[in-house]
Amino acid sequence: MLKPNGYIQWCEADQSSHRIQTTSPSVPTQNLAELWRQTSIIASGLMAPWVKTLPESLEAEDLLDVVADWKTGDPHTLTAMHWCNMPLYEMLERQLRQGNPEKADEFVRLIQGSVEEAKSGAMYVFDRVLVVGRKAA
Repeated sequence: MLKPNGYIQWCEADQSSHRIQTTSPSVPTQNLAELWRQTSIIASGLMAPWVKTLPESLEAEDLLDVVADWKTGDPHTLTAMHWCNMPLYEMLERQLRQGNPEKADEFVRLIQGSVEEAKSGAMYVFDRVLVVGRKAA
């Protein structure tokens, strides 16, 4: 529970800003692109369209002094964020396996290809927002 005059800080990735970044134009990205496309179809509930309006949402809850800081990140943090998110696709594959083993097999192939593309210098990049607000006294 947030106390009067207390601050809340919320950081969230904006999936709508998704893009693939490479260290060189020659780095392949087909698997990463298709993995994202397939994920957007089968797991649309994981997408968070509300992130763009997070500052307004905090203001609507009567928080004061709301400040939003949008960042893409430094190269080393972008790489870390990419690798931290990759296990999500394995989780989706395991869920798919129960009802659609063929689609799960496709996901395995896309995940393996995406890992190789990432090792070659490709990664998912998302903008992040850090929002801070204060509860009234």
